[in-house]
Amino acid sequence: MATNVDNRAPARASLRGKALSALGALLLYLLVDLCPSGAWGSFVLGQPGEGISFGRLLLHPFLNGTVAWDDNVFYDETDRKADWYMVASPGINLEYPWRRNVFRFTYRADCYFFSRYKDVDDVDHYLRGALDYYFYKHGLFLQDTFLRTYSRDDTEFSERIRRYENTAAVRLDQYFNLWTLSLGYQNFLQHFLTEGYWAYDHQENTVSAAARYKISSKLRLLGEYSYSRIDYDYNRELDRDGYYNQILGGVEGVITAKLSGTAKAGYQAREYDSSALADFNSLVGFASLNYALSSTGQIFTGWERTARESTYTDNNYYTLNRAWLRYEQQITYKATGVLECAWRNHRYPTATADYPDHPRNDDIWRFTAELRS
Repeated sequence: MATNVDNRAPARASLRGKALSALGALLLYLLVDLCPSGAWGSFVLGQPGEGISFGRLLLHPFLNGTVAWDDNVFYDETDRKADWYMVASPGINLEYPWRRNVFRFTYRADCYFFSRYKDVDDVDHYLRGALDYYFYKHGLFLQDTFLRTYSRDDTEFSERIRRYENTAAVRLDQYFNLWTLSLGYQNFLQHFLTEGYWAYDHQENTVSAAARYKISSKLRLLGEYSYSRIDYDYNRELDRDGYYNQILGGVEGVITAKLSGTAKAGYQAREYDSSALADFNSLVGFASLNYALSSTGQIFTGWERTARESTYTDNNYYTLNRAWLRYEQQITYKATGVLECAWRNHRYPTATADYPDHPRNDDIWRFTAELRS
């Protein structure tokens, strides 16, 4: 565990605040100056499930409910503890379309209620803003997702660790007859609020380039290259700075009248500045399929393999393999039912005092039933 030295960088926080202010100013310009006259109209309360409209602006309050079973609540390889839990998720969606463009905003509070282990009940807060803006033969896509949480979903944590996570991304597309070329940048920021984890605060700055080639009216070949710099500058004690290069190739689009998806695979070379840390040089990939059973029912399945930064003792990363199967069925005009089975495997590169005979290796199964409004 790292020492509790909080060496934050005020200058970087100020720079990030200025960048967010500039992004806000750009969004305000695009939403106000570029919107057609008459976009703001009268207030209209729609029918159930249709939301509330004010001119082009649409507000849609929602309440989602989830029941789930976790076979390894604390991610312990030798002493598994299972539990049922419920998640109540009130929130609101905002959408503002004009011409071919659209601005979206979502807020959601995820309230967790466990059956046996009530000491891990908590509330997560989720915010997401996105802008899709088209001009000439270009597309500009801005997105920012903020999460205040101490959930272990989609993490390696065996404890509930309070933290902020923010992902800001921008992508510019250039459209040709058969080709689409893309340039992108993404900043992932993880900021821990739990004492003892401050040294793991880090950023991942990623630049990417992608090309898509249309081989038929519904299928495209794709190739992607990414370079990411991993920066732990807030606290140098861990010396975990590093970088990775990743290249992927595959295909995406509509396969049949009812089947669509994406499949891509490639190689990631992740190296760390310290020679004492293990590097990750391995195959990576992602695949997803969507099958339309009917106009109201769909099946989703997928798989992913990649590497993630770790906070577990001397292991600087872990290899993530995950797969899922989800069924969505529209029940009424305003309600959709969801059933999902998901599996995750976390494999660590280095043995530790906790696991002296072999490196830590976690398998996590999760079954969920959800009702969305």
